[in-house]
Amino acid sequence: MASASQDHDGASTPPTIEIVPPQMDPASRTSTRALRQNPLLLLLNDAFVLLKVLPFLPFLFLPLRNKDQHAELFVSKSTAWDNTILLILSLVELPLLVIIIPLFLVLPGAYFLSLVAASCLTVYLAAVSTQGPRIVHSKTSDATAELASAHQDERWLFVNGILTGHSGLQNNIDRLALTFGRHVVGIHNQSYGLTSDMLECLIQRSLSFNTMDVRITYESVKAYLLESTVKKVVLIAHSQGGIIVSMVLDHLFAELPESAISKLEIYTFGSAAAYFHNPLRIDTGQEAAVIHSSPGSQDKFHYIRYIEHYCNEYDMVPRWGVLYSIKHIINNRYAGTVFVRLGASGHLLIQHYLDRIFPLSSVTSGNQDENRQLTKTAFLKSPVRVSGKVLVSGEDLVVDGDKNRLFVMPYRDAKGIKDLEGKAVKHLSRLWIFTAAGIELLNSSPPPHTHFGENYFQELLEKSTLLPPSIKWHFIGALQTNKCKALASQVPNLWCVESVDTAKKADLLNKGREEAMARVRVRGQKEKEKEEEKEEEKEHNDDDDDDERLRIFIQVNTSGEESKSGVQPSSATTELCRHVREQCPALKLQGLMTIGAIARSQAVNDEDGSENEDFQCLREVRDQVAKELGLERKEELELSMGM
Repeated sequence: MASASQDHDGASTPPTIEIVPPQMDPASRTSTRALRQNPLLLLLNDAFVLLKVLPFLPFLFLPLRNKDQHAELFVSKSTAWDNTILLILSLVELPLLVIIIPLFLVLPGAYFLSLVAASCLTVYLAAVSTQGPRIVHSKTSDATAELASAHQDERWLFVNGILTGHSGLQNNIDRLALTFGRHVVGIHNQSYGLTSDMLECLIQRSLSFNTMDVRITYESVKAYLLESTVKKVVLIAHSQGGIIVSMVLDHLFAELPESAISKLEIYTFGSAAAYFHNPLRIDTGQEAAVIHSSPGSQDKFHYIRYIEHYCNEYDMVPRWGVLYSIKHIINNRYAGTVFVRLGASGHLLIQHYLDRIFPLSSVTSGNQDENRQLTKTAFLKSPVRVSGKVLVSGEDLVVDGDKNRLFVMPYRDAKGIKDLEGKAVKHLSRLWIFTAAGIELLNSSPPPHTHFGENYFQELLEKSTLLPPSIKWHFIGALQTNKCKALASQVPNLWCVESVDTAKKADLLNKGREEAMARVRVRGQKEKEKEEEKEEEKEHNDDDDDDERLRIFIQVNTSGEESKSGVQPSSATTELCRHVREQCPALKLQGLMTIGAIARSQAVNDEDGSENEDFQCLREVRDQVAKELGLERKEELELSMGM
């Protein structure tokens, strides 16, 4: 067995982080173990693997020292009783488990059953004193509560792992609330000692047995996903909680529509789960060669867009769970990006994960407002090393191979993976964006470049709430009529929509923008500090920012291709432009846009002075529109041309 090295977080050099990219599996080459093996064989195999990793058992609690008052091993009145009872149960249960087989052989059946029943009753009665309500809410400071109130359309849930009493769960969700600035609901996965917890893990993993914890988690998550006012549900799991969440997802995928499931984001720490499903939401078709998505970015191929798993290399539980599954069972289905802190040990959520990955300043202070301050962390700055293997066909190989055969290959040799090597964790992790460090960085001084484009409505809606309000967003994707009003109304810093091709879309954008402008007027004059910030922003921009109207470009189909949207380059373009100027007071006609034919772009020869036919057509249409509308300068209408 390799020995666990000293945890790197106190060292001057950043720790080494191993990353296994998301398993895209567009050709459905993987499947869960339950569909390939007998449940009893799975149970025996899981027990065998568990025995193999038992030498790492002492590292569950190492390192021991920690000054964080929320940490599991921090000595306090609130946790002392629970920790003592669970420790005693753990020490007593293991010898009982060892002698149960000899007792079965020598004792009469009635005596044996009576002894087992008495032992179980004693464990239950002792454990009850460490338990409380099944559903618990975080206690937050005024500052955290104020931040959480700005995200009332989000729901955050946490499912704890092994050896966690009621006080431990309360500390866990309080720490999560401090870290991410959200109200957190905790679902208590009650503990009966280490041995009992591990036996329950075996049964859940191998036999898919829905315990009370699974049922409560399922009902809670389902209720939030079906709530119309909720836009995002973040589910965090630790240890055995990973098994519970993986089982809950199976039921949700079978019962809920994609629109509800897509609200979910999943993050686990030290997960004991043997698999994680995330079904394909689209027919990948021509994109079947794609075997990964960039970690930290939105996964557009599957129901759940963000799934991340964080592990310590010498933590026994993930070595039995997520790490064993992704490294030793190549044809197993395990969705999500996996981050592994090499050389790190410990399994406790706060002490060994949150305090190392997302540390808070002044953790011993009683002032919770101070605890939310930015703290530098070596983990987020650390460069990653791509690891893991993937099952691919010959067409996915960098080198030529038989397209009809399946190969097991290192992930780093797969297409598009090599560019991940050496990147910092903060560029690949999604979860850190919700921390104080991420919020401070995202809301720091306005970037020198303020105009950004986005293709997808849902992504723009989400990014606009996370990124600085100084950004001027351009919607550049295909525009659906039923999204127009929401787009203009719900993104306050939407600067321009570049793909308007019907009067109906213009009318709906106008209505949505009027609602947004009305909300601003109701709030009245902005604070003086806001005005000063606005003046500073003006120094970086020569735009007419005082104009509250939403700028739009009329999309013109200059190539005549049926696959492209856009109004025809005729009088129809002029009439649509006239409609916007005369009937849509909340819109400003910024110009015309086209996406030309790629063949015409390739046919252009700079040497003979030839021009792109599509671009030439758009320029002529612009000149005609300017003339018909009586514009003094045709340059008042900008041209946006690509392809």
